[in-house]
Amino acid sequence: MATVGDILFNFYESYLKRTPSKEKELKSGSGWAEGMVKESDDFQLTPDKRRELAYQSPIFMKGVRKKTFDSVRAWFELDTNNNTTPVKADENALRAFEKRSHYKKKFAQAVKDANIYGDGFLLIEFDKSDEGRSLEAPPPEGAEPIDVVVLSPEKITSVKYTTKANQQKDLYHFVYSTGMKDELIHPDRIQHIVLNEDSNSKLGISNIDILRNTIKSKKNVDIAVGRILSWFSHGLLDITAKDIDDDEIKELKRVAKSHPSSWVHDVDDFEIDVIQPQAIDPEHFMNFLVLNIASVLIMPVHVLTGIQVGKVTGAEIGFADYYRDIKDTQELIYTPLIEDLYRRIIEARGRTWKYNLNWNTVYVDELGEANIMEKRMAFVAQGVQAGLIDVEEGRRMLNEGMIELDVSKRPIPPMRPPERPTDDTKPFKSKDKEKDDKEEEE
Repeated sequence: MATVGDILFNFYESYLKRTPSKEKELKSGSGWAEGMVKESDDFQLTPDKRRELAYQSPIFMKGVRKKTFDSVRAWFELDTNNNTTPVKADENALRAFEKRSHYKKKFAQAVKDANIYGDGFLLIEFDKSDEGRSLEAPPPEGAEPIDVVVLSPEKITSVKYTTKANQQKDLYHFVYSTGMKDELIHPDRIQHIVLNEDSNSKLGISNIDILRNTIKSKKNVDIAVGRILSWFSHGLLDITAKDIDDDEIKELKRVAKSHPSSWVHDVDDFEIDVIQPQAIDPEHFMNFLVLNIASVLIMPVHVLTGIQVGKVTGAEIGFADYYRDIKDTQELIYTPLIEDLYRRIIEARGRTWKYNLNWNTVYVDELGEANIMEKRMAFVAQGVQAGLIDVEEGRRMLNEGMIELDVSKRPIPPMRPPERPTDDTKPFKSKDKEKDDKEEEE
């Protein structure tokens, strides 16, 4: 006798359950387009799929690495609000933190993660005053950051409000999932790097999500090019044989099997005509795909692909925009995060934060390097002539940039060149002067 559950299940199977359409069955199959990448417009990419797709595009990964390293290579200097020299103890504390935690390297890794996943995460570790404290709780007041750890964005895919009061204050926790359980992390413990923001989400937008169709098209092009090379790089082999026995047929098939583009046929039974297809130049299609990748990375195409040595182009104009984009990212996104972290280090030592981050100028071309060297030489020359620095210190500035000067040192001012005599006692006379002297004697 059927139970009520059996009746409901049969009713669902017979009348309510939706059967997949033929199109959906095809898209879900493993043989989509014989190895080509199936479309992804109808589903959301998971974090691990973003990583896999990014690693399948060498030109995208090159752009991500280049812009990341261009953004952090020159790093920054501390500037005081009143244009005085930073306190040596404060500067030493920050540089010691950077060296101990490898902060510059980890920050660069988080920036690369933000390009691929949409978000980069650094977990801040504090001193012993935070020992044994839950990550869900905020760090103790006055705790000093001593290290940072790069967290995988594949394990942080959502945020959570713990209370209604926190929701009203927009105070959310990051949900860190290990697969076995979810752990909440307080936002004061996280440096969250977002390059592409969305007002509808607390998490960023992945460049891979924007470029997924472009990168998939690029992968399909790579597959197609590989197949064409496999089929036609050895030429076409057309084998025609007459009155052959079985052993000879086996031998011809063995030869044909080792050659990818060949036909074995009997002229009495088959007539095969090989028609050369019209060649399609893929350059324009490839340029379109590369242009899309460069647009999302906010990078000129010639910076992404590189310029051949000795090739004269007008592309250098795009460097100025590239520098400005890097400067905007440094000041608008990186500076607030780093200042907040460094402020905690200084205030944990009982001092007051009174500094600004001055990002060093990024030059990635020879013309820019020449310009900055010219400015350094003019600065050094003025300092030497004014007696503020000596020649040795000036040469160090040319190599290293700004250096710390010994305030108690009194440089010896350079010797001035001898002045040109203005009277008639000069040893050499002009020809006109000698002629006038002869006329006076006569």
